[in-house]
Amino acid sequence: MNLIPEVLRSKLTPPFWQVQTVLRRELLQQLLADWKQRKLTAIVAPAGYGKTVLAQQLAQNAGAPVVWYQVDEYDNDLMVFVSHLVAGSTI
Repeated sequence: MNLIPEVLRSKLTPPFWQVQTVLRRELLQQLLADWKQRKLTAIVAPAGYGKTVLAQQLAQNAGAPVVWYQVDEYDNDLMVFVSHLVAGSTI
């Protein structure tokens, strides 16, 4: 039985890239350098700076479980935020 509604699943599914993307080697190496010591990684930058691509590359190279969670204005509610994180860890 699937307990995760489709709306929730869409927030926890990384986007699919059909085109070749730029590999951000230096940033990726910095993020992976101490990956196992961190419990959370937040990537913050203005629109168009490649945050999603970098996060996707990090998830592919982490060698550990990763929860992909797309945050929006509805996540201001702590219960909604936590329930999404918990659901993401069960996928």
